Amino acid sequence: MRMISMAVVVFALSLASRPAVAQFGGGQGGMMMGPLSAAPKPGSLKPYPVQVESGGGHVSGTLRLATVVLRSDLGQYEIKPEKVREIRFLARQANEPYVQIGYLSAPVPGVIVTRTGEELKGNVIVQQWQLETELGTLTLNPDTLKLLTFAGHEKEKAGKEKAEKEKEKPARLTLPGNAPTGTRSPGSRGGTSSNEAASQK
Repeated sequence: MRMISMAVVVFALSLASRPAVAQFGGGQGGMMMGPLSAAPKPGSLKPYPVQVESGGGHVSGTLRLATVVLRSDLGQYEIKPEKVREIRFLARQANEPYVQIGYLSAPVPGVIVTRTGEELKGNVIVQQWQLETELGTLTLNPDTLKLLTFAGHEKEKAGKEKAEKEKEKPARLTLPGNAPTGTRSPGSRGGTSSNEAASQK
């Protein structure tokens, strides 16, 4: 009996030592899945000025990212943040299972819009996105995010619109010595000027 008890204890300890995985919280008994993505190395994080709109209002600051991770039907994208114009977060459906990665970390349905205008739809992996503001560090709540815009896009858009307007302007060609309408420039052939017509009369 003592040998059986020791075996049960060893088995229980081996289960407890295994790494935990994410779990769906919406179904009966839950559904297990593997880890969503590895945490980025601190040295790979780069600062990006962003504007955030959430259910709590608007806030601006600096977000440090290595990549923007999106899971779609094609697979998992790891997009360079400098290629992203904005991220539009979508409301989660009532019957959609919820995956909790960790504290303030979860996949959120959304659309990533690139700077070329391409739209990629799927689940944006939000892993404790920390926004550096004037007041301090704000860890964004993935459940209330609505829009995240990377700064610099508005200036880039205004510059492109200005360039397009310059192209649309008609070209004006002005040659030196052009005579006004109704007169004849010196040395020109054919026709008569208004002064010559008066003298002939």
